[in-house]
Amino acid sequence: MHAFVLQLFSSGQAELSTRQPDSVEKDRSGREVAVNKFKMLVLSNAVCLELLVWAALDDQDADMICTKIIDKMTAQHGHRYVIAHMPLNLTGIQALGKLSEKFPAIATTIAIPALCDFLLTPSPVLAKLAITSDSSENSRYHSTTESRMTKAQQQIHDSSTMGKKRASFDRLRLIAIDSLCRGLKAGLAVERDCIQACLASVSTKLYIAKNSDSVSNVVCENAIIALGGIGVSLVGYPGVSEAILQIYHQRFSNPPTPLDTLIITCLADMIIAGCTTIYDEVMKMFTRITIESSSGSYSPV
Repeated sequence: MHAFVLQLFSSGQAELSTRQPDSVEKDRSGREVAVNKFKMLVLSNAVCLELLVWAALDDQDADMICTKIIDKMTAQHGHRYVIAHMPLNLTGIQALGKLSEKFPAIATTIAIPALCDFLLTPSPVLAKLAITSDSSENSRYHSTTESRMTKAQQQIHDSSTMGKKRASFDRLRLIAIDSLCRGLKAGLAVERDCIQACLASVSTKLYIAKNSDSVSNVVCENAIIALGGIGVSLVGYPGVSEAILQIYHQRFSNPPTPLDTLIITCLADMIIAGCTTIYDEVMKMFTRITIESSSGSYSPV
């Protein structure tokens, strides 16, 4: 079963590499076909990948699947290719979490490092979605006179395109964080300190990426959201909430950035999820922020 599905997956990948995402399929009479063969090929490859995870028998099978996924996630492609392959990208990221639960040995050696790199390097797939969604915002009003669209139609089209890219970026990131959390839980069976090691890695990336360029902003945003996701998912695990709060404390307002609001949101999510050990400290932090904000608002100019 595993060999059969692997053959299907490999042949599907080979065929996908020869097709263009925006190619128009036509029948023999020259009319456009109702079923997009490229999309069907992407979906069938995603199903094959799910079957590969299900049929994996040992760590060697899991290692092979992880290698194929990582190769795909680190390949350089244009934003159209990335969006067209989104079902396969999502399935691949989910597969890393599922394989970690099925084979804990690969969690700490392959899956967790790969997911951290995916979020914090970041992966070309994630970076391309982030950068193109930002560039769409900047170029929204740049339409040529040769375009058949009116200015209003162009604005609507660009807004819709940007929204799809941003939605794809957010969904891919959230699934990556979910798979990372699943990997961390599974990794505890083989390495006690895997959670602390992961937090240290994320913290280091958060402190290093302080430039104002778009990639550094993505890294910082991903790191903050990943820490919050780990705090929510691993609520009740000893020392996790406290370690995350300490990282947030060191980064908060140092220097002041719009990401401070994101830190507050993540801390609130952790409290709602039941992180009672940091409740008092977080509430003191929120109270201090409120007082300082009020003092600034009502101070004489």
